[in-house]
Amino acid sequence: MSNPYAYLIPVTHNANLDTILMVILGSIAIFVLMFIFFKVISSLRFRGKISRTIESRLKTILAITFISFYIVFILLAFRATGWIIPITVVAIAFIILLALRPVIENVFAYILILATGIIREGEHVAIKLNNVTYEGVVVEVNSNYTVLRVGTESRLYIPNSFVVRATVLKPRGLILKLKTRIRGIDTNIIPEFHENLRKALMASKRLVKSGIAISLVEIHDKYCSFLIEAPIQNPKNALEAQYEVFSIIRDLASKYGFEVHMEALSSK
Repeated sequence: MSNPYAYLIPVTHNANLDTILMVILGSIAIFVLMFIFFKVISSLRFRGKISRTIESRLKTILAITFISFYIVFILLAFRATGWIIPITVVAIAFIILLALRPVIENVFAYILILATGIIREGEHVAIKLNNVTYEGVVVEVNSNYTVLRVGTESRLYIPNSFVVRATVLKPRGLILKLKTRIRGIDTNIIPEFHENLRKALMASKRLVKSGIAISLVEIHDKYCSFLIEAPIQNPKNALEAQYEVFSIIRDLASKYGFEVHMEALSSK
């Protein structure tokens, strides 16, 4: 038998669930609206209606406005639920993370650059960003920027987060080219001297082992000449690498009692 007083039984209503649903729908609406505004501004910049500076300022103002409105919306929505303090803490943490986002991205990109070795200090690189290529020598890689020396005096600071998303081109590295004349060497000793010289250069940490080439270019009764080509690991240490190669050749020649004359050719 049906209860004639059933209509008097109160129906439980979950206010918290309604609040959460309202926050979810409101959040989607706010962020979709912000995305649309950002796209409109980007479109105006693409068509040349506004400058890059105006675009940046408008996006900053919109971001601050929408974030402020969103925080007020969240606080008002949860005011009656007793969640005001946790929500406030979460909102503050969200703002801090949003403000630090570029810094965090650059730090993680810096770690990635160090781990992969895609760019090293002293290297000559070309970095392509937004169809524009920036070419120069890497003078510094820190936690925020990769610094290129462009020309003689200018320095270009590129955020690390841009570098890891860019196309990086490394032109052919610096190659040490050296002509060495050995006096007093017997033709029978040339193969042995050649091999020992190769081993000594291969032991250098400043040279790229796979690219070392030693060619016999002249043979006379009183002397012979070698052409030595060796890629340098880090162009920043080019002078030290050249001095090391000079020292290796001089020490080896002195062990055989030979006179040596060395001429550094133009590196490329």
